[in-house]
Amino acid sequence: MRRSLWLAFGASAVVLACSGGGSSTSSSGSSGSSGSSGSSGSTGDQPLGPQARRELGACLGGTSDVDDAVEITSDFRASCHELVVCGGLANGMSQNVISLILNVALNTATGGKFKFDAQTGAYSSTPGEFGGTRMDITLYLPKDTSFGKAGDVIKYDLLSVDSYFKGATLKAEGSVSSTGKLGYKVKVDFQEKGPAFELLGVPANGNTVTIDVEDMSRALGAILMSVKTHVDDKQGHATFVYDMVSTDANPQITLGAFTNGGSLAFKLAGATGQRADKGQRLEGAVFDVVYVGGNVGKLDGKISFRITGGTLPHKVVFDYPKSNSPKVTFSCP
Repeated sequence: MRRSLWLAFGASAVVLACSGGGSSTSSSGSSGSSGSSGSSGSTGDQPLGPQARRELGACLGGTSDVDDAVEITSDFRASCHELVVCGGLANGMSQNVISLILNVALNTATGGKFKFDAQTGAYSSTPGEFGGTRMDITLYLPKDTSFGKAGDVIKYDLLSVDSYFKGATLKAEGSVSSTGKLGYKVKVDFQEKGPAFELLGVPANGNTVTIDVEDMSRALGAILMSVKTHVDDKQGHATFVYDMVSTDANPQITLGAFTNGGSLAFKLAGATGQRADKGQRLEGAVFDVVYVGGNVGKLDGKISFRITGGTLPHKVVFDYPKSNSPKVTFSCP
């Protein structure tokens, strides 16, 4: 039945790791395993020292250990990767809301990674669950309902069946159409409707309802989401603290659009970083990127910053072309 569930939604396993810290940095300035530098514009975990020697040749001066001087940049690349993976966490949250009723009926619900606050309507990742990273997700009504207007925060826990039905038993029945398409219906017997029942988009007469999962997924997929992320991270010898919030111009995306690969724009609300033992600081960070939804979180756009202090000040751009690892370029300050 679990295989049938994944076929029904056309999904694969969602990456939910969003941990801060824990990555080791070698003396060559690489985060993770070592390897050859390759051509200009390193990606992934390639060591940055050889590339920095080429691209920063005009400002090397008397720097004797370039690998050590750019280790803070390698560490920030590793920290930003934790942010990339957080996109998978937001996607997992979206899928869990959309597929909750079916998952419970199939006995495949795994529980969430978020704690719901009924006062604010926010879902927050458990402190310490993902290292120094915390994500807060808020859901909004897509249209007027009996309990709120379009755009209002939904203050019912949509990861709990009790928000839709009280005293319910659920039974799923799968079928395959003449064209080979797999579908599900869920029969629900309940004592009374829950406060968020009308979000399912189905009528209910009496105490039994049969829900077409595709129709329900479409209704729940219209719910809007905004995301706020706080990162307090240690990588190698460096520490970084930064916050991202959904942008004012595009604060929300529907759950359905995000799980299908849509993007969620956000803006940087402050970023600091340093390697204290070398007197280096990360400054002037600009995050011109968006979360890209789908089964694995990705970024699309660029992150630029400068490293001051130490023996080799430099500027850096991380370019993410809808990927989870950037192309890195250096320039002199």
